[in-house]
Amino acid sequence: MGLSVKATIERYKKASDSSNTGSVAEVNAQFYQQEAEKLRNQIRNLQNTNRHMLGESVGGLPMKELMSLESRLEKGISRIRSKKNELLFAEIEYMQKKVKIVKCTVNDIPVDISFNQTAGLSALCFLEKV
Repeated sequence: MGLSVKATIERYKKASDSSNTGSVAEVNAQFYQQEAEKLRNQIRNLQNTNRHMLGESVGGLPMKELMSLESRLEKGISRIRSKKNELLFAEIEYMQKKVKIVKCTVNDIPVDISFNQTAGLSALCFLEKV
């Protein structure tokens, strides 16, 4: 995709050291035109990839590319579902702890759950057992 800074500097040095009769300004202009064209191509490729990921403009893709796209989408969905499940489990755990606190409140058990105190850690351990 992108060139490293070092590679770009090396190409610039080669362009400026060449025996061309053009001025440095012409060499710079040519270099930046080439870089701009590469960036336009990268943007075009990213836009096409984005459209394909959305299911658009896939009619002309060969079977191999369609299978690759499907595989990438399935992997992405799998990662999204994994993260969603992780968040759901964390929410369930949080709600279970809230239920424990409510149980203690209903049974008139004083609970200090602040984590910045030793009592808070003790209360948390107690709640784990409830």
